[in-house]
This record gives sequence, C-alpha cells and structure tokens, in this order.
Amino acid sequence: MSAHVITRNPRSVATNEVRLSYVHLLEPFAFEETQEKKYSVTLLIDKNDTETLNAIKTAIANTEEYGKTKWHNRVPNDLRLPLYDGDDKADRHAEYKNCYYINAKSDAAHPPIVMDKDKSIINMARSAELYSGCYAEVILEFYPYSYQGMSNGISCSIRAVVKTKDGDPLGGSGSSFTPTDVSAE
Repeated sequence: MSAHVITRNPRSVATNEVRLSYVHLLEPFAFEETQEKKYSVTLLIDKNDTETLNAIKTAIANTEEYGKTKWHNRVPNDLRLPLYDGDDKADRHAEYKNCYYINAKSDAAHPPIVMDKDKSIINMARSAELYSGCYAEVILEFYPYSYQGMSNGISCSIRAVVKTKDGDPLGGSGSSFTPTDVSAE
C-alpha cells in the first residue's frame, strides 16, 4: 500500500508502514477509572516518510475546511492539531527520535478492524501478536472538535490496522510478547 488520502472521504488517510506504540486495539482501555474506555494507539511515523506525512497534512487541511461548520465558519487561531514532532519527546522516549507521532482513538462502540498482512482478523486469542513496537499500515479518519467552545482542534479515529511485521518491543506498554516467541514454536 502507498500512503494516500482516501478519495471517498478526504478526511481519511491510509498510511505507509508505521510503528505502533501504546497499543490498545483489541479492547477498550482507560488510564484512569473516571475516563471513558477507548481503543487507542500511537503511530510513530518516520520523518523520511514524506508520502504518509503529506497525506496526513492534506487530510488535516481537508478537516479544517470541513470543521468550519463547527467553528462558526472560520478556522480558530488556536486550533490543536494531532501531528506532533517526536524529537520533542526523544529525551524520554528514544523511539520517538526522527519521527512524527499521532495519538489515535476510537470509542468503544466503534472498534477498529485489526488484521495481519494475510487479511486474517487479529482477535483477543491472538493478542500477543499486537504489541508496542510492531509495524502496521493504518487507516485513520480525522475529525474536528470543539470542547465547550474553549478548546478547538482536530483529532483522529482508528478505522483499520494491518500488522505488517514484528519489531523490537517498546518498554513499558503493551504485551510482554517478543518476536522470538513466534520463532520458538
């Protein structure tokens, strides 16, 4: 797959291969009891992957235009955007170096489709295959939001994830699975 804005929905993007972090794709998760449980993942996008980055920037621009209906026919000056420079976190998280990142979520009522490269569904019985550090191609849908008129921005939902290959597990999140677990069988 090559990264592109999805024609039938110009606010959606199919990425090239990205690295997954903070993987919660098979069951909803909340960091605190008072929070709503959601499916979530952080995508680490190599800064050299200009194709994916340009597709994301185009989808964000399309979402800004679409969001004007929510923002009184204009794009707010203080608009919060979902694409961040990973070098800002690299001192604490080395895997973010030379990457951009996006935090994507979907509510419990809209689980993402999660499959392997052979298009077989990855479910809870296969959960060890999906972990922070593995690689995937992802379909995201961007949407505008306004929280009490005080905080305006663009966020994104996870629509589908296709795991493409294993990678070195990232510490502190996700499954305890390591790629050598598969080869040992």
